[in-house]
Amino acid sequence: MKKKLVSVILISAAMVLSLTACGKKNTTDNANADMSLAPLVETLPQLTEASPEVESNSVGLMAFYPNSNENMYALAGTNAVTFYFENKGIQLGDGKIGVYEAETNNIYSTVDVADTSSFVIDEMDSVGTSLTGWESGTKIDVYFSKIFETGKSYYVLMDEGVFSLGSVSSAPVTNASLITFSVKNYGVDITGVNLKKTYKVGDTVALNVLVDSEGASMYALKEYDQTFITATPDSATTSSAVSLTFEKPGTPSVTIAFFKGGKQVDSVTFSFPVADENGVVASSDANSSASEDASK
Repeated sequence: MKKKLVSVILISAAMVLSLTACGKKNTTDNANADMSLAPLVETLPQLTEASPEVESNSVGLMAFYPNSNENMYALAGTNAVTFYFENKGIQLGDGKIGVYEAETNNIYSTVDVADTSSFVIDEMDSVGTSLTGWESGTKIDVYFSKIFETGKSYYVLMDEGVFSLGSVSSAPVTNASLITFSVKNYGVDITGVNLKKTYKVGDTVALNVLVDSEGASMYALKEYDQTFITATPDSATTSSAVSLTFEKPGTPSVTIAFFKGGKQVDSVTFSFPVADENGVVASSDANSSASEDASK
């Protein structure tokens, strides 16, 4: 079993248990108090003490990213939190998930599970396996309507039943110190960019890439096929807008890597569906083949 690098939670209709809790914590005066998503919903019930007897009646072990408890900070410009479950078949239930500002305890952004466009459910990926050690399971990306602010810290609360496994519902998360994360001062600000849009040949997207003197002093674009994407500039030592122009249909991707002292410290990858003249977007496999052919 690989070493688990993220805080792991056993979540059921009756409990939420943090199996690893170390590192940076919420430092507000009432950060450890149980809090609800009010005024969005009614006050949530207090959590009962976890016990092994109810472990088999749970939706399973859950991990999350980003995660301040393990010093895994979010890149600037993100609006997503990813949840990994050890069990396969985790689905959406009912209720709301809220992100709160750690400094003020004010609601920053919420999503309703009924808005399925804010969620992407998939099988466990290689990133999740490397973080948790789980070879299989479920990955759920939750996208909020607001970009998380650079240098800020947040925590997440959930209604009971936002996730489910068959007839079993997940427990509410009402403890402000359980799911916490902070945002770096460098990254890619996607404010105003519709990443779910299907683009056409000739369309241009501008990504605002942020760097800072402490965390990452340079960025560079890598791992992209220049026959699909023209990028300007492809590197810089100051924050700047990167212009991406799509040259032909497919599903091209581009990785923006961040460097400090000549060493890569982080990266983020974006994929863009680009339709042909008939409005059809080639699959990833087709795009990979096209990329390989173009490189010969």
